[in-house]
Amino acid sequence: MAGIVLYNYELDENCYKVRLALSMLGLEWEPIAVNAFPGNEQTTPPFLAMNPLGTLPILKDGDLTLFGAE
Repeated sequence: MAGIVLYNYELDENCYKVRLALSMLGLEWEPIAVNAFPGNEQTTPPFLAMNPLGTLPILKDGDLTLFGAE
């Protein structure tokens, strides 16, 4: 399993930017598909604990959590 985990929605442009950057850098990463529409899974308590804004993408690398690719 890769150290980098990306929680993303496939059709989201900001998620695409992060996926593209990770791929261009040649980094190993694990994609986690999030049911953004219509489920709004990113606004559930487990996701809000990672990102209080309830937005995607969310990138985790060990203890580091990054969000917001606008």
